Amino acid sequence: MSAVARFLVGLIGASEDLDSPADAADPELARVEYDDAAMAQAWAEHLEAREEEAALRGEDLDEEEW
Repeated sequence: MSAVARFLVGLIGASEDLDSPADAADPELARVEYDDAAMAQAWAEHLEAREEEAALRGEDLDEEEW
């Protein structure tokens, strides 16, 4: 995450006007809240799709590769 923050700070700093009133290109980034239930549902749907695809191909999925 620190690399992402450095990238964004650099990007914002490069996009600031030369006569910008801001003292430093150090934005206050918003906190991110993850929806664990939605992520779990998306993962389950992903696995189900992989199983269906493997069944269509006549293959067995190795659960350890997930």
